Amino acid sequence: MPGLRPKPPVIHSPGDNGPRRVTDTVALMGDSDVTAEDLRNATFDKPPWNKRGYEEKPVHDFLALAARRLDGRGHLSADDVRHVRFNKPRIGKRGYDTAQVDALLEKIAAAIDRLDA
Repeated sequence: MPGLRPKPPVIHSPGDNGPRRVTDTVALMGDSDVTAEDLRNATFDKPPWNKRGYEEKPVHDFLALAARRLDGRGHLSADDVRHVRFNKPRIGKRGYDTAQVDALLEKIAAAIDRLDA
């Protein structure tokens, strides 16, 4: 439907008052970066019924690589994040909402840019 915006991904943090959307967490942090812990706890909604979204396992695997990079242990570049592509799940399956994943990837690329500056 026109005018509707996709929900941002959810972060579940131990000891907090429940899950928070990634954009809410980033807004609470102000200008600080997305953290490795944010990536380890990120969850995403299913895409709309007429879409398949991104396959879940490759998204989780890539977020693990990005979390390692934000911890200072990886070699992932911001360009790697900007150019990553995920497959769609098998027909009949629904993965993760593409808009939510793409929004988080933009934040990850910006965080890596700041680390490399």
